[in-house]
Amino acid sequence: MAGYLGSNISRNVQIPHGVRLMFLESGTTSWINLGDLSDVSVTPLAEFLEAFSNHDGKNALVKRILTNRGISIECTLNEINVENLKLVFMGGATGTQSKTIQVAEVLTGSTNTDNVNGEVDYTLSDTPTGTGTVTVKSESGAQTYTGGGSDYDISGVTITAVTTGSLDVDGNKIHVSYETSIGTSTKFEVLGNTEIEGQAQFQIRNQDGGLSQILELSSVTIAPSGAIATPVDAIQTLPLTLTAQAVNGSFGDMFLVDV
Repeated sequence: MAGYLGSNISRNVQIPHGVRLMFLESGTTSWINLGDLSDVSVTPLAEFLEAFSNHDGKNALVKRILTNRGISIECTLNEINVENLKLVFMGGATGTQSKTIQVAEVLTGSTNTDNVNGEVDYTLSDTPTGTGTVTVKSESGAQTYTGGGSDYDISGVTITAVTTGSLDVDGNKIHVSYETSIGTSTKFEVLGNTEIEGQAQFQIRNQDGGLSQILELSSVTIAPSGAIATPVDAIQTLPLTLTAQAVNGSFGDMFLVDV
């Protein structure tokens, strides 16, 4: 049975099979699962004031008093969703809004010449419809079209240039920048919350036997704990810290289940 030192070492030595971090924000009624985690650590804090005496000619520790105590959980969130992004960016109220974005791409397509007026129609591959201001230039930068009117028209995924052959450069590649709608998006104000507070439950599960540990903290505040990297050769992650606060002198409880 786990928990007895030396009696069953194979069960007392444990490799956590899985971890789960749950959070219930103050003022809400639904716990959220923060999803897949990595680099998880739980840090108990105990700071002491020490008193020494040299009455016998050498300094000796005679008193040690606990002055500060606390506990924190640091982790990296591996799932990018609205809930996790709001926690890391300390986001305010969530809403929806139609949004347009600026797009800049190097695109490949095909050209054909209009036999009537000598224009070159450049058909783009997998490109959304552009609206508003559009800029088109060749790969070499020799030709630039900005604005609208007589320079070009954009309709669907076809850009029509006035100058014959100006877009047919370096294997039919051109630079295109334009504004396009991404439809209705979810939004929240970045750093719109001065504090995110609630309850937390950190679970360490051991499927193959041993003690399952459930650390339940009555009150925590959540804050980002590092840079949010956007690597091109790895998954994007979100660093987060949960810092416990005492409620009536208690931080919470640890529950142990012998499985």
